[in-house]
Amino acid sequence: MENNISNIRKTFLLCREVSAKDIRYYLYKLENLGEINPEVLAKAENCEKPKKLLLTLGKHDRRIVEKYGKMTNTLLNYQLITEYPEGVEYE
Repeated sequence: MENNISNIRKTFLLCREVSAKDIRYYLYKLENLGEINPEVLAKAENCEKPKKLLLTLGKHDRRIVEKYGKMTNTLLNYQLITEYPEGVEYE
């Protein structure tokens, strides 16, 4: 019998507007995160984060968030910065 754990929610502060589906995609990409560019990481840490996204974490999501701890938010912004370079408009 599986334990009935209440839903765990996490708020992410993001440097750009993305959907919950996109954030889950980037969370899963963290599992295979390769080499990190320190300049981009610093940019991700210090960027303006005007967007908030509340996400209910599934079992898999929770494991990833627990693995990276407080750095999860910064690493998500790191991925957003590398995927969406400045000066390019996306829809």
